[in-house]
Amino acid sequence: MRIKYLFYILFFALTVFSERAAAQQTAPVDISNAKISQYTDDQITLYWQQALDKGMSEKEIYSALLKNGMSPGEVEMLKNRVTLLGLNSKNKKTDLLSTQKKKIDFTRDKNDTVIMPNLGKRTKSAQPQKLEVYGMFLFNQLDLKFEPNFSVPTPKGYVLGPGDELIVLTTGLNETEVQQNISPDGNLLIGHAGIV
Repeated sequence: MRIKYLFYILFFALTVFSERAAAQQTAPVDISNAKISQYTDDQITLYWQQALDKGMSEKEIYSALLKNGMSPGEVEMLKNRVTLLGLNSKNKKTDLLSTQKKKIDFTRDKNDTVIMPNLGKRTKSAQPQKLEVYGMFLFNQLDLKFEPNFSVPTPKGYVLGPGDELIVLTTGLNETEVQQNISPDGNLLIGHAGIV
């Protein structure tokens, strides 16, 4: 039973509010005694259309608003809003173009023919040069080796380490030449001198 009453109240409220909204949309708009900033774009458009339907020009609308007591500042604001909305006579041409654009059908054509341009005779200079693959010159070499180059001079700050080969020449009472690798411990054995 409560749901039934609730449904009736809801139905009544919706009908009342919808009638008010319809009445506000169809009622003539009088903006001569109000501030332009308080009106929506739809209300200004409706007022402008009503004035144009009465046969008034743009200048006549502005002069009528000034006669009815609207301040010149508000009239200027209305001019700006009308211009922004594209309602004035200067923008009527663009409105016609925009309505024509809306009527254009953008569906795809069934014609799939391709028209090739006539390029005329090609000369040898007009042909593009063949591009080479970057790095191809490396593989076109006959003596292709990826071995490391050991003939590079040793830098000044090089520190000896295990595996390095040394040639040591000793002079004096015992003259010898020792050619040995440095041990993994970092030592070098020289005859008659010991471990260095």
